[in-house]
Amino acid sequence: MEIKIQKLPKSTIELIIELNSEEFNSFLKKAESELASKISIPGFRPGKAPINLFKKEISEAKIYEKAAQMAIEETYWQVIKEKNLEPINLPKIEILKLAKDNPFIYKATFFNFPQVKICDFKKIKVKRKKIEIKEEKVERLLNELRISRRKEILVERPAQKGDRLEIDFEMFFNKVPLENGQGKNVSFLLGESYYIPGLEEKLIGMKKGEIKEFSLEYPENFYDKKLAGRKIDFRVKINSIYQVELPNLDDNFAQSVGNFKNLEELKEQLRKNLEEEEKNKEEERLELEMLDQIIKNSDFEEIPEIIINEEKEKIIEELEKSLEMSNLKFEDYLLHIKKTKDELKEEFTPQAEKRVKTALIIGKIAQEYKFFVSDEELGQEINRLLKYYQYDLEAQRNIRTDEYQNYLRNFLLNRKIIQWLKNQVIIED
Repeated sequence: MEIKIQKLPKSTIELIIELNSEEFNSFLKKAESELASKISIPGFRPGKAPINLFKKEISEAKIYEKAAQMAIEETYWQVIKEKNLEPINLPKIEILKLAKDNPFIYKATFFNFPQVKICDFKKIKVKRKKIEIKEEKVERLLNELRISRRKEILVERPAQKGDRLEIDFEMFFNKVPLENGQGKNVSFLLGESYYIPGLEEKLIGMKKGEIKEFSLEYPENFYDKKLAGRKIDFRVKINSIYQVELPNLDDNFAQSVGNFKNLEELKEQLRKNLEEEEKNKEEERLELEMLDQIIKNSDFEEIPEIIINEEKEKIIEELEKSLEMSNLKFEDYLLHIKKTKDELKEEFTPQAEKRVKTALIIGKIAQEYKFFVSDEELGQEINRLLKYYQYDLEAQRNIRTDEYQNYLRNFLLNRKIIQWLKNQVIIED
């Protein structure tokens, strides 16, 4: 068997495989035998009729066609294995020569898994940022904790600063209702709900059942560009007014929150929590910067569109699941951002390319440095998750599926390799 391999653009491989007439004859005999076993000839058991009678029932072209199919199925995968190729799709097969007493030649074209030449990651430098927890962050968190333990009393008086209101509202631009600009019985805390300047002032003094119409101008730098700098008309109805009573920030409050001796001890714990949170964020940022630099300095074969498209589909699926968890519909989200699914998918191209390149690097390192996740490691993580979700039967069923456990094995492998990489690169404090 003769093999010619040609590398084409975008990680495309073209194989030309030639079997001499003697090699192909063995497949002709196999084809005759298999076809004969399916032909019923009166007076003979299937497959036992003389070859001359069999060939009267089956044309020679049919035998050659079957032999070619059998030869391709066997030799293609044999060549793939011998040459250490990694097809990512089924090949396009073209028969170049199929004739009696001649070599059998065919061409197989497919996308090969793109290769990567990883840079010397031991020369990569990333700088760790100093973690600094400002006192205002601690105070803000303490105030949120205080608000979460508030008491509310339904009152019949006009709304005051510090009250919590339940309101119905409608928003209009040029007398046209705004998309997603309506709400029923929406909770609004006066003094804590920073929406747009002037809104709280319009609500203070209103009574239960009162309806008020007014206009407000959105700031030029408002995050929603469709509203920024525009004058918007409001129609608000007050449904309920609750007087909010906040606990005093003292040692008694600290003791009611948890096992703290005094307020200072509670604040110290909040400071530690914030510090831990910031440390985790900084580690994630370091990992992303490290991977970005490795990607930037490594050499990749041209990545086939089929891989990028598959990754974009995964990103869309992840977005759909995320929206579903927030009780939102993907179709409504598309309407809100005024994009089609294809337009959104195209925007995800750079993100998809980066994810593919990261996966190529992780895969290459796993292969070269023999990284793997043992059954014992996987089992320990599964048991940890089952214990964590011991009261969630649906989560436990999901954890036990082969699909989730394959995902978990890949996740653990990625974490192991990224942690190893962090120990290889230069991290400057």
